[in-house]
Amino acid sequence: MSMTCEEYLDCVAGDVDGTLGERAAAARLHVASCERCRLERERQQAVRDLLRSRRLSPELPDEVRSRVRAALQEGGAVVPRARRARWIGVASGTVLAAAAVALIVVTVSGRRGESLSPLVREYRLASRGALRMTQTESRAELEALYRQHAGEGIAEHVVDLSAAGFQLVGGVLEDFPGRRARITVYSDGEHLVLCDYFRANAAEIEAPADGRPSYFREAGLSFRVKRIGDHICVLVTEMPIDAFRRRLGDASSPG
Repeated sequence: MSMTCEEYLDCVAGDVDGTLGERAAAARLHVASCERCRLERERQQAVRDLLRSRRLSPELPDEVRSRVRAALQEGGAVVPRARRARWIGVASGTVLAAAAVALIVVTVSGRRGESLSPLVREYRLASRGALRMTQTESRAELEALYRQHAGEGIAEHVVDLSAAGFQLVGGVLEDFPGRRARITVYSDGEHLVLCDYFRANAAEIEAPADGRPSYFREAGLSFRVKRIGDHICVLVTEMPIDAFRRRLGDASSPG
């Protein structure tokens, strides 16, 4: 028995992963006769292959490598091999143990939690292979896309995380409660990072006006917030805060 398009699109990530079990035959039958779903499968497979390729594990700059090595030596830790992601191919994270450092911890509030819950949901979707996005490795191309929606409050700036070893993968525009959002996706082949922007004058999340980054944990994820112009940039990952700080070069900053 074949599937409908709606049924197939709900499980396309599992088809790409090869985890459909008894439903695999129905999925293959549907894809063979439906160009739309076949193209969606090919798109997700292409993004997955990109994220698993060696190009997403670039050689870290000497400065970044030195920081990571110093953190590991200081913490006396072993870095386990991370499990590969099932996302559109993106992975969940390796634990890099590091020495404890002072953090500016933003107080968790119910209102902030409500503001972040859509971003948490997007992260969960990405981690299990259900996030549909525009694939691109070009900051200029993605910024041009976001610029087209500037009238909806979309910030066009795309953060460059390449110095920390994270490569741009793509972005997606979503309608969140009360606002239009843009989510940018990064990966190093093992870890996933999502980026969201809030208007500073309307955000329920506080960030130091001087641009210092702040970190906190919520819903099992690590968040980094930083004021950039009229917006607050929020990065989210499953990596522990200490490891995330060190990867981003914030280990010596007070926040």
